[in-house]
Amino acid sequence: MTKTLSAHGLIRLGAWTKSAYASVAHLRDQCPFGIAFELPPEWRTKHNVVYAFVMGDTVRYVGETTRGMTSRFEGYRYGNPAPLDTDNRVKLAITQALGNDEEVSIWAGQPIANLSLPSGEKLKIPACKPLEEHLIHRIQPDLNVKSIFQPNAAP
Repeated sequence: MTKTLSAHGLIRLGAWTKSAYASVAHLRDQCPFGIAFELPPEWRTKHNVVYAFVMGDTVRYVGETTRGMTSRFEGYRYGNPAPLDTDNRVKLAITQALGNDEEVSIWAGQPIANLSLPSGEKLKIPACKPLEEHLIHRIQPDLNVKSIFQPNAAP
């Protein structure tokens, strides 16, 4: 599945590791250790990014952020006070994989779409949301459970 990520412009940037960070209170009994992410400094604040978490050889989650990777990943590292939040589901899966000595790699890309206006003017616009939806539809990662736009589905 990493070939699919590569073919869509994502590159392996880093990984999740065990750490001493705490978890939100309702996850502490399920998280025997904290988790931290390792990313190159230049990627930590990039906006409009599509990212994927690969556990072992399987793409388990695809997401996107418009606010920066560090800001977004803090939710996974700590968890969310709302028990059914996606951050918690992903955090638990990362923790379990690391507890089983599996690698949890982080892949990411910053897709840009070119748009030609009728006036002939050309725009470059972020395409993280459409690429996220496309990858989720194509790969069907088990941690992505939200209903997504399906390009070929009837209205």
